[in-house]
Order: sequence, then C-alpha cells, then structure tokens
Amino acid sequence: MNKLKKFTTPLLWFSALLLIALAAGCNSGSDPILGGSGGGGSGGGENAPIVVDSTAPTIIRVSELDGTTELMPLNRDITATFSEAMDPATLISASPSTAEGTTFTVCSTATEGGDCVSPVAGVVSYTNNTVAFNPDVDLANATWHKSSITAAATDLAGNALLVPPAVGSLPNPWNWQTGTADLDAPTITLTNPADLDTDVPLNKTINATFSEEMRQATITATNYTVMETATQVNVPGTVSYDVQHHIASFVPSSNLSPDTDYTVTVSDAVEDLAGNALQAGVSPNPWTFRTGETVVEPQALAINLGVAESFGIASRAGLTTTGVTVVNGDIALYPEASCTDATGNAGASQTCLVKTYVSSTGMTVNGSIYWAGDPYDDGATALAVTNDLNTAWVEGKNKADTFATGFLGGELGASSLPDGKILLPGVYHEAALGLAAGNTVTFDAEGDPNAIFIIKIDSSFVDSGIVGNETEVKLANGAQARNIWFIAGLDITIGQGTTWYGNILAGRTATINSGSAVSGRVLAGASGAGAITLTGADTSVTSISVPQ
Repeated sequence: MNKLKKFTTPLLWFSALLLIALAAGCNSGSDPILGGSGGGGSGGGENAPIVVDSTAPTIIRVSELDGTTELMPLNRDITATFSEAMDPATLISASPSTAEGTTFTVCSTATEGGDCVSPVAGVVSYTNNTVAFNPDVDLANATWHKSSITAAATDLAGNALLVPPAVGSLPNPWNWQTGTADLDAPTITLTNPADLDTDVPLNKTINATFSEEMRQATITATNYTVMETATQVNVPGTVSYDVQHHIASFVPSSNLSPDTDYTVTVSDAVEDLAGNALQAGVSPNPWTFRTGETVVEPQALAINLGVAESFGIASRAGLTTTGVTVVNGDIALYPEASCTDATGNAGASQTCLVKTYVSSTGMTVNGSIYWAGDPYDDGATALAVTNDLNTAWVEGKNKADTFATGFLGGELGASSLPDGKILLPGVYHEAALGLAAGNTVTFDAEGDPNAIFIIKIDSSFVDSGIVGNETEVKLANGAQARNIWFIAGLDITIGQGTTWYGNILAGRTATINSGSAVSGRVLAGASGAGAITLTGADTSVTSISVPQ
C-alpha cells in the first residue's frame, strides 16, 4: 500500500499542476503546451482584434434575370452567385430538390410572379460561390418559372442570406419564362484570323465565334482541326471553349511554320445545347490563312494594378455615398481617411470607416474597407493600393497610341442603333472625351477574348446620360470589361442609369450617378488628390463590381 502511495501521490500533484497550466493557457489565449498566440493572426498578440463576420451574404448574379422571357435552352441549369462563400450544407439537397426543407427551389407558374403550379425536380450543387439547380428533365416550353432561395442559406459564419426587400440583393424569388424548343442550327459568325488573312503571327491562337451557346463536350480536337493545306497534316494543339462569349480556341502546341497556308475546319459534330448540328453561316467553314515570316509578339497593353487588383474603389480624398449603392469589391482610402454614407443611418449621415459595412438605406460593401490609420495594419494596405494606382495610371498614360490623337472626335459613342460607335482593340487618345445622352459605344474584340482597349484622355471624361435618355457601353465578340481601361488626366463622371463596362483610373475625381451599373474598378486621385462620389435612390441602385 505504501509503495502505491509513493507512486500515486506525485502523479496527483502533477495532474493538478497540469490542469492549472491548461486553465491559464485558455485565459491567456495561448497553448500552454505548444505555445503561441490563440489569435491565429500574425503580429496579433493578446491585443489583436478579433474580426467577426457579421455581414449577411447577398445574391449578386443569377442566370435568369427577373422578368426575362424566351429563355433557352430548356435543359438549362438555374444558377445564383453569392457575394461571399456559402455553407454548402445549407444549399445542397438530395434529389428531388422539391423535398421539404430544401433551400433552393424552382417551380412553374401560370403567370409571371404567380403561385407555384408544379415543382421542378432536380439536383442542387455548389462551387466557387455559385449554386446551380440542374433539372431532372427538360423544362416546359413557353412557361413561367419561379426560382427561390430561402434565408436558410447561410455563409460560412452562419449569417443568413439577405432576402428582398432587404437592400443589396437581387429579386428573390425571381421569375422568368422559357422559350419554344430550339430548332435553329448554330453557325460561325466570326473567325480570327479571318478567311484569307496573310502575315498571321506564328504563335497565333485560332478562334471561332458561334451564333449561340454550344455544347462544350462537342468542341474537341477531333471536331476542331488546323492542318497544313499542302501536306494535309493536322497541327497538334489544344482546344478550349469560352462559354460566356461562345468562342472556341485552338492553341498550337508549337509555333506554326513561316510563310505557310493553313486550313481550319469545325465539323458538324459540334452542336448547340439543343443538339442542333453546326451549319454553314456568314463566315466560311473551312477557312484558310497564311502565316508570316516571324513570330509577332502582341503589344503589351494590359495595365498592372498590383495589389489594387481586388479593389472596386480606391481614393486619395475620401468617399461619399448618397442613396442606395453597392460595391462588390474592396475599398482603399488613403491618405484622407474619410468615408461618409449620407443615408446610411435610417436616412441620416454616418461614417463608413469600418472593415465590413452594410446599410439597408445606404451603401453595402461586399468586401473590406481599408483606410489611413486603420486598426488592421495601420493603413499599410490602403497606402499600397493608392501607390499602385498611381503607378498603373502613369503606365496607362504612357501607352503608345494605336490610333491618331483625336480619332474619336471627342465623342465616345454614337446615336445609331443598335450598337452605336464600334471600337476595335487598341489605344485611343483624346484631349477631352464625352458620351452624349442616348448614345451607345460597342467594344468589339473581333473574336479575341484577350483583346485590350485603352482610352487615354488628357483632361476629363463626361457621360451625359440621364433617366429616360440613358447611355450604354456594350461588349461584342468576346470583349471583356476587365480588358477595357479609361485613363483620365482629370475627372471622370458616369451619368444616370448607364450600363458601363471598363476600369476607370482618374487623375482627380470620379463620380458615379444614380442607377448606373459599373462592371469595372473606379480608382480616383491617381495624380495626387481626388474624391469618389456615388449617388443612388431606392428605385435605382448604383453598383460597382470588380470584373472577373
């Protein structure tokens, strides 16, 4: 017994001491055995702030806009993209998706916005902030449908989805109508290089643009070929398909031979989503081109934003927002740490200098706000962003002109319908530039989704669109908002209700007016000082979204 007591007594003392150490470790926020801070962040220490995600997620994009009619194909997936990562367990359900408690449902209705008549069975999946509803069978022809995602859907922190009439999200439920069965055969509308082109670069990517969305599984190296015309030997390479812009691309495994004829063929085994086979159209198929003598490197037009890439807004003289506005991206304010939401406090003014900011009557930021002297890194992020803004602005201003100065005649668009003035890729240079009320400009990438457009303005740019006579920026043949740049020496103003594509780098101020939807960054004060102003209204939300 004494021997047992000699062994157990020290063990009991050691256990008691270990429990005390563990309790002390829990209170101090560090691991008593492994050491280190319990905060998990670098440089946090015992005083490090714990950032709690209290921002509710919103729906920022749907595959069928509310009220849209004649939607095809009938075997479509219905998708919704959220402002942040969601908890998949609150979205995904077993088939059928009509089971009780399902978060994402689709049903047919007798009229637009009517009650559900027949639930649609399907399977729900989630990836990359996007939830997709895949119907078990094709949808009914010419029928109204209602898609709905309930507030049972939550983000990773457990915040419930904002459901209208909450501000900052799209209509939910949203209503849309299918079209009649698709019997129209797809065609090729544009090729790059074009038929009979010469002096084509040896490292050229060969693109074909289709008249509608195609079945991706049919666009393969077997069905899309490039061969030497004389030898009829196929060129090895890889084939890809851009779903958004309906462009198939062939990238040769190595440079093409110089001064050689090539023939490109897209076979009728390529189909649209309804299963219709490709037919002859306005563009020849097959088509031929001849290479030049040497590799031609593309002009480096893209502008490097550095750490500013994820930022929807950057300003050196503060941000003011009035009315209902939404920013899908981060915000940087430096050196002036000023953020004022004039309607954010139940219609009254309040500051928006907080990392996460949401107001039902004012501004919603689906991102983070950084400013001079902030408690997160003492303004280091905001400083880095505005420094990179200045570097990018200088880079853009120094781009070599592709077109003669004044080529646009001081007017970006035109009143002719439906596409207004059509701009091809390159660098444009104007002393001053405007977009008159009611005018439209179309950026045409000619089938090249990597095409770059840069508009340099020595002084200011003014979009004069107003309610009832709005202006519009449009994209065609693969053009993308992220590849369009407006570089102004002074100020940039976007009018009311404008549909805008392109990044804005203003030397001084930038103003985005009520109801405009900007797919592009708005960065102001690049030359040293400049504020950003957003205006909005309950019935015309103003939005800025970082393009992907």
